[in-house]
Amino acid sequence: NKEYTGCRDKNLPEKESILISDYKLYFCKQSKIWGNSGVAFISETPVKTTTTFMKLYLITVSQFRDIFLQENGVNPNDSNLKLDLSHFSENTWCWGNDKEHTWYGRILRIGIVSGFPVFTFTAKWNYIDIQGTPPHRAYLSVIIKGLAEGFNLTAEDIAQYLSEKKGIQEYYTLVSIRQIIKEVIVV
Repeated sequence: NKEYTGCRDKNLPEKESILISDYKLYFCKQSKIWGNSGVAFISETPVKTTTTFMKLYLITVSQFRDIFLQENGVNPNDSNLKLDLSHFSENTWCWGNDKEHTWYGRILRIGIVSGFPVFTFTAKWNYIDIQGTPPHRAYLSVIIKGLAEGFNLTAEDIAQYLSEKKGIQEYYTLVSIRQIIKEVIVV
């Protein structure tokens, strides 16, 4: 239902890879774009014994900036935000103030892969303090496809992985998750 401007730099990512991290994946809020259902976030700090599968794209800083702004409801052409990611020795930086309703206002540096720093963005709030919200089946289907294709996980691995996530565990049964997986991938 929404058309995004996209990155001003239209070049495709130079490289794609995967990462298994210890930042906790959870679903909350109510996205109008996804049928008033929950969307994905990761915790602001690593959580021991957590496994989160991530897809990485090697993009430019200007592309990252444009995506960051759009995910926070700002047209990149209407903002003078300059991101200098080279100063990120700490793992986090927050954009805006607490009165702004940015969902993805925290930029995290979560590691280094193949010599490149890995950045993402997530919520400014603490994941412990927020109530989980179930993701829409269509949103969950996209995640399931990515897990199956990018990580060579079995259908049961995916079901177990998702069933433990805040926003899913409270609203979906293991049986219902297995059914969605069956509809999305050939088992």
